[in-house]
Amino acid sequence: MKYAARAKILLASTVITLLSVSAAFLIRNPGLVSAAPKKIKPNVNLDKAEVVIDGFKFARNDGTGANWKLTAREATMKKSTGKARLTDLEAVYNANNGTVLTLTADKGTYDSKTKRMKAEGNGKDVVVTSNNGYRMTSPSLAWDGVQRELTTKDKVVLSGRNIKIEGKGMVARSDLQEVRITNGVKTIFTQSR
Repeated sequence: MKYAARAKILLASTVITLLSVSAAFLIRNPGLVSAAPKKIKPNVNLDKAEVVIDGFKFARNDGTGANWKLTAREATMKKSTGKARLTDLEAVYNANNGTVLTLTADKGTYDSKTKRMKAEGNGKDVVVTSNNGYRMTSPSLAWDGVQRELTTKDKVVLSGRNIKIEGKGMVARSDLQEVRITNGVKTIFTQSR
């Protein structure tokens, strides 16, 4: 019992000593106490604030078996408009018929309200490849998530096995089963190797 009482007294004196030393240190260094986080001023308009997201990912499933996902190295979003500016983006679309399209671009925009995306190359073309061997290039392409269409007013080149089609302006179904090039169409057929 004597040892237990002595241990309690020793422990209590140690705690009191530590508290005294800590209090003395804080009194001599008042700058340490004022390091509390600052509160946001209530008059700040958060609708104007932009959010920057590194490693942006967005996925959508429309309930019909078709789905797509959008990734970007960086996205700058504006809360009030629902629009995002994207850098180094990739969009992958899985159609109902098994076609998989992969779009890559240097930059673009995505509007979460209208479900539309516009992709642009920064001196390079936007590239769309499909799992059935087709490749499409254009300086810019727009994707309408509601209509499920790819469109451009720019030059476009569509190439596949034994065929290359060039022109200006295009509307294509998302599975590339129907492609309409509107102006200056040039078609080149090649032989199989």
